[in-house]
Amino acid sequence: MKADPEVGVQVARRRIPATAQVIEHGDADYERLWALVNRINHRRYDRYQSKTSRPIPMVRLTPR
Repeated sequence: MKADPEVGVQVARRRIPATAQVIEHGDADYERLWALVNRINHRRYDRYQSKTSRPIPMVRLTPR
């Protein structure tokens, strides 16, 4: 995604062209996005992070 951020996302039968942006731990929006996704997914992200020492990146998709 870093080398070629132009991606396609398929939702049901609809394919949506988008641009991907990797949000690394330490980026300004990382904590807010982590909290949002973690809450929606019943704290699964916190459990996954506890099993690894590497920071887990987030990916923001912006429709083109």
